[in-house]
Amino acid sequence: MKYKLCIISIIICLASCTTKNKIKEHNVHSTTKSVSNLIKTNLVIIGGGKTIKDAEKLKEKYFTNQNFNSNIKGTPIISLSDTISGLNSGFYIVTIGCVSNEENVKSVVKKANSFYTGVYYRKVKLNSNQYKTLASKITIKPKCIYKNLSKGYNFEIDVTKESSSTDSLIIEITPINKQNNERLNTIYAHAFQYSSTFINCGDYVGSYTTNVNAKFFDNADNGDFVVADFNFDSQDDFAIKIAPGGSVGAPKYNFYLQTNSQFIKDDFLSSIGIFPKEINKHKKQLTINYLHDRCTMLEKKYQYNSAKNTWNELRESKKLLCDEK
Repeated sequence: MKYKLCIISIIICLASCTTKNKIKEHNVHSTTKSVSNLIKTNLVIIGGGKTIKDAEKLKEKYFTNQNFNSNIKGTPIISLSDTISGLNSGFYIVTIGCVSNEENVKSVVKKANSFYTGVYYRKVKLNSNQYKTLASKITIKPKCIYKNLSKGYNFEIDVTKESSSTDSLIIEITPINKQNNERLNTIYAHAFQYSSTFINCGDYVGSYTTNVNAKFFDNADNGDFVVADFNFDSQDDFAIKIAPGGSVGAPKYNFYLQTNSQFIKDDFLSSIGIFPKEINKHKKQLTINYLHDRCTMLEKKYQYNSAKNTWNELRESKKLLCDEK
């Protein structure tokens, strides 16, 4: 009797094991089928941490960093990395969306890192529910295009921070011919502390050619980007501000002159760096003035020789602003 019971127990055990193996095989198949239906994409991640509190702090930083969230618009969502195929487990991450094209996602990450260090992307596979939640569209603020500063050119301008830990900026300027839409040489300049108005495509720009904001601001500040004819050849040139003025010193500009349908940096004018108070087309003279110190205003005149393509300083004068004791 005991022998029969033992045999019956073995048979039941074998049957049970076979059933479990079939269930296991079925689950593996189901998982494989599920994986084949997953959506492949590139997930943009702004960071993460071991705890959900770490992720919540990071998510809050996205909202408080206006340069970041105004230039890179996404939807920050906290997820556990264990639940996403393609990520290392054990982290709470903050994502801002997905970009399917790899070249495009590289551009997004590069741009994002100019405002917030540590942004990266990973190739992942998402199920349909995850995709609906995480794959929000990421949009990059378009480059500024100014169409009213020159009769011959539109100017496409992009301003980004060199890194999130510095106020140093990279300015990318591309003149576009209005007649044939030809894009001229792109100019890259480094600057420090631009106005938020200019960064966000505002009107802190000017043109002496089309009389857009063509006015003299306090202490030789004519805005962040100004179009004018600086070398009196009846062609548009431009100046780009690269450093702000203090309580005494004037803002510093780089000057680019149009030569053979290209804009070339003029070393002489850029070394002076001060936007002219007066542009005298008839005399071919530029006049600058600026505060040398809190009691002294300096004025300098420069004469352009078009035949030799050279500049000469004519004179310097001083004006005292304080009473002498």
